[in-house]
Amino acid sequence: IDGDFEIGAGNTNITLTLDPGVVIKTNNAIGVRDRLLAQGTPSSPITFTSRYDMSAGGRTESSLSGSPAGGQWTGLQFLNSSSSSSLNKVVVRYAGAYGTQYQPSGGALGGQIASVRLVGVSPTIDGIEISQGAADGVRLEAGASSLNMANIYLSSHNAYGLNAEALPSGSLYLKGNRFGNN
Repeated sequence: IDGDFEIGAGNTNITLTLDPGVVIKTNNAIGVRDRLLAQGTPSSPITFTSRYDMSAGGRTESSLSGSPAGGQWTGLQFLNSSSSSSLNKVVVRYAGAYGTQYQPSGGALGGQIASVRLVGVSPTIDGIEISQGAADGVRLEAGASSLNMANIYLSSHNAYGLNAEALPSGSLYLKGNRFGNN
């Protein structure tokens, strides 16, 4: 993906479903205003990564040279208008760039973004690896009603593995998560 990419405009019932083994390489932000269903498998995870990451999907652009590093793309941003999103057996690498910070009411600002940013939303997150980001691994903002995060590995971020700027108003369920080198 070249440039920012948004899934829906919020409350428009758009769902993007990704099959196991899909690799998405980008240099900017992915905003989720409606629904993202990313259901990988242990042997075929779904990967969101930098365009420079040749370990996932091989070389996709012959003109690219260089190595992957944190901050080469902005990250996944789930906004309070998104509904019932789910990430299972997903890998997120090399995010955390300065770039488009989508706002819940529409529009965007600039700023450094977490690899996975949750703004007042409660996606199901299970069995994912978020690593090598230039900012936080996961950032919670604007208090979701509840949040369930299980079996997540957060490693090698230049800031916090998990940054809860606003806790859910209901329950926060964390189980089997691992943190390293954050």
